[in-house]
Amino acid sequence: QALHKTRAQGILASFRNFEFSVCIIALKNILLPLRGVTSKLQKRDLDIYEAFCDIESVIEDIKTIRNTIDERYESWYEEILQITRCVGGEEKQPQIVVRQQHKSNQPVKSTKEYYKIAIVVPFCDS
Repeated sequence: QALHKTRAQGILASFRNFEFSVCIIALKNILLPLRGVTSKLQKRDLDIYEAFCDIESVIEDIKTIRNTIDERYESWYEEILQITRCVGGEEKQPQIVVRQQHKSNQPVKSTKEYYKIAIVVPFCDS
């Protein structure tokens, strides 16, 4: 029981980290088009050719997500804020410094824009 409690506290601490919540929600929403293909590849009567043909559709869906990211990100960000509030975290972005080597150092006006430019858009593009 102590092990479960420790793990649960670790998960809670992760979700209190705002950047973690941004990553989880972005991954969930950007990878959603893969759900059908992954289900087909896990079936007992595996049809690799059919799943392979569906990949083109998945690529187009992800391109559509990328092309409409500004509109979509609005609702995603609300979901991120809701989760953050629920677990007792707070909305914040990393500190911007003049010389940054290991983190994205985006010149933006809001936390919302920072995470869109630093995490969501690059993930869509990769």
